[in-house]
Amino acid sequence: MTPADISKVLLKNWRNKEKAVSELLEVLKVRAKRKERHGGLRECELSGVEEEEEEEQEKRVLGSPKAGSHWKGDSSRELDDDEAEML
Repeated sequence: MTPADISKVLLKNWRNKEKAVSELLEVLKVRAKRKERHGGLRECELSGVEEEEEEEQEKRVLGSPKAGSHWKGDSSRELDDDEAEML
């Protein structure tokens, strides 16, 4: 579990410290059980890497603009003369 993961859990319940710590403890227990099921640290690391890659890919998909969208930063729009000169 990365420091960012821990921060995310703690910040979610920042007003109630006891709830934040108990939720963090629960998350750590779930991860420990998952490690036991995978039969060791090496196998868990490999499956953890795969899970992290899947999560990162999901984040990229969710964070990327939809195809055909016309927001200001859309690269599919035509450039003005001034913008073309800068390139």
